[in-house]
Amino acid sequence: MAHEPPYVAALVVAAGSGVRMGIGTSKVLLQLGAETILERSVNAFLSIECIDEIVIVCRLEDQPQMRTLPYRNPRALPISFVTGGRVRQESVFNGLEFLSGRLLGERSSYVAVHDAARCFIRPETIRRSVKAALAHEAVTVAVRLVDSIKRVSVDGRVESSLSRDNVWCIQTPQVFRFEILFEAHRRSTLTVQGQGASDDAALVEALRPVYVSEGDRSNFKVTTPEDYEIARSLVALEGAVPTAAQARRTQEPGQPQQGTLSSASLRVLDPQ
Repeated sequence: MAHEPPYVAALVVAAGSGVRMGIGTSKVLLQLGAETILERSVNAFLSIECIDEIVIVCRLEDQPQMRTLPYRNPRALPISFVTGGRVRQESVFNGLEFLSGRLLGERSSYVAVHDAARCFIRPETIRRSVKAALAHEAVTVAVRLVDSIKRVSVDGRVESSLSRDNVWCIQTPQVFRFEILFEAHRRSTLTVQGQGASDDAALVEALRPVYVSEGDRSNFKVTTPEDYEIARSLVALEGAVPTAAQARRTQEPGQPQQGTLSSASLRVLDPQ
């Protein structure tokens, strides 16, 4: 008897207030070309055949606008909206509680938690992380640290140089068997400062091993005005530079292929 394929829900966290962006409104509703930041992130998951539904966790006041965005949803996947909490950890838990009625107890159910502000997430990165989670049950996308790192005192003095061996920079999505992440959140409490965990892998690590699925450096989080300007420049280049297929159609015989801002060329920009 054939096993049913695993059910994978994408939980897109979009409940921020935009304080660090300095705009006083949700940064994921900022426009990047023809789409908002939120649309770019959600559309990446909608394009993946292994994703079965989308849950967007957001502020209540942002829901009317977010509901009317023209998401590209050719498979007509269900898209639900859940009200977020005071901090990220509470927002994720609210999304998990929404899903728990259907997914709790189903061993073949998984959830991919993604920060909406990481709007350059590539479909192949999502596929790779889901595949890894099916093997290991708890996975986070990450990239290797390439910069030198120092321990610095409060007055700005360098105290020591640290090894970057085996040090990775954590990104999203983070993909878990649903029961594992839900249990980790139920056992966790917010820190004394009330800020909560900065990512879900940190909560799961207290219960079981978490594995890494390699991502890429273009999957950065749009957090500050400087990040937004970089994002706008990248989107402008996407429209200005031909894709690989377009370049193949237009190049002269015998001429080298034109450069693109496809996934392959973006990797060239990443120091490896």
